[in-house]
Amino acid sequence: VTWVATASCWGTDRAATTMADLDGRDGGTAVGNNKVYTTARSADPADNHSTPADNHSTQSVPACIPITTRASGAAARRETAQLAKWRSEKTTPRPAHVRKRERHFPQNTAAGVLLQHNTWDDVTWDEDEVARAENIISGQELGSAEAASAALSKSAAFWDAHYAVNLRNYHDRHYLHNEFPEVLGGAEMADAGVVILESGCGVGNTMLPLLTAYPNCRIVGFDISTTAVHFLQERLQREGLESRARAFVADLRHEFPAAEVAAAPYAHVALAVFTLSALPPDSLPTALSSLRSCLLPDGRLLLRDYGKLDLKQLKYARVTGARLHDAQGREWYSRGDGTTVHFLTEEAVRQLAAQTGFEVERVGYDRRLVINRADKTRMQRVWLVAVLRKPSAVAQPQRRQKPRVSFHTQRAASPIKGLFISPIWGFALAKSAAWFVGAALMGGFLAVAYARRVRGSLLRLRLT
Repeated sequence: VTWVATASCWGTDRAATTMADLDGRDGGTAVGNNKVYTTARSADPADNHSTPADNHSTQSVPACIPITTRASGAAARRETAQLAKWRSEKTTPRPAHVRKRERHFPQNTAAGVLLQHNTWDDVTWDEDEVARAENIISGQELGSAEAASAALSKSAAFWDAHYAVNLRNYHDRHYLHNEFPEVLGGAEMADAGVVILESGCGVGNTMLPLLTAYPNCRIVGFDISTTAVHFLQERLQREGLESRARAFVADLRHEFPAAEVAAAPYAHVALAVFTLSALPPDSLPTALSSLRSCLLPDGRLLLRDYGKLDLKQLKYARVTGARLHDAQGREWYSRGDGTTVHFLTEEAVRQLAAQTGFEVERVGYDRRLVINRADKTRMQRVWLVAVLRKPSAVAQPQRRQKPRVSFHTQRAASPIKGLFISPIWGFALAKSAAWFVGAALMGGFLAVAYARRVRGSLLRLRLT
């Protein structure tokens, strides 16, 4: 199956989509200068070529049309070569380089100054830039309700096809310790017994770097795509990491498998790196509640995802029919390969945290200006970063608990075993046992005394 996708871009930002995506799971679509490009997606990213289909503005064309074709011999050979290269790769540990946000946008906007770095940190937008971006988003027509329903019902199939094509399109994320230094940069990550739960693990671009960076931690990952989980399990076995990590198929929009529910809570840290944006907006409360149920008290949820007004959102806002119908008017879009994405705001994350019982430790936008030095193209990237904490049941210092999770066979924890761990229950049981023993001794003493009295009476009667 190949996919015919339509997309458009604005101005001279063609380089914005030809460059490798800095973060997230964006499956690449053909773009041009206000023109429609038709892209045939084969099983191999190297076999994807773009040709102009029209010289006019974007037409109302379905975002994704499946066409059954047969791969040519050259495409099949390239696919085999790419798969063989992926199977020969191995995750190599990197030094934990701490990057400081010191590349602040200068007041002097001369071209020579801007080209000093390819990325500028903490870039703020002026009012005119925000107004232009808002106009682009608000001027887009909504798609039909049938398109939104189809995107929901075929979500797993779309992600399977996405990973089959984009197996090697993602780079390993070795930067998370810089995004979350208060959690991943601490010394406690070196302790044995730390369990990390990763939602939307994909093919392991986050899991594998964490396993190599923290040799004592263990990771449980899940994804909606069976294809992605299969590739991840294969790589874990190939690199000898199956004893420290495992992955299973689960849909975060619904309940977890029974084995995971029985073992919860067991995770000290939960990751949602470019995961929530791939879910429908209505399913976010259920998703956060499921992640919260797996966290131990004082456990933290680390969130990094697309923020509103990101370059990707402005790209999708130019595509007719890409914005899906939502009852509350939230920005929810369909990509060219059928997968969906929506863009988060700081206010929405705070509301979700309050709704699902999380405490917000930190939430904010990570705004960067990316410069393409070749053609001097400026690209505004906006990501949202948040740290949410599951509050403790008792307001007292919490000791690190031993996780009740097995990486081989899942077993539910015994409720009787936990009963004797509590000091309150132990005191109550000891008091009850002492009372029972005392009552038994008193009853035995009274019984012996009564028997002796009866015996004496009988002897006196016999003598008389």
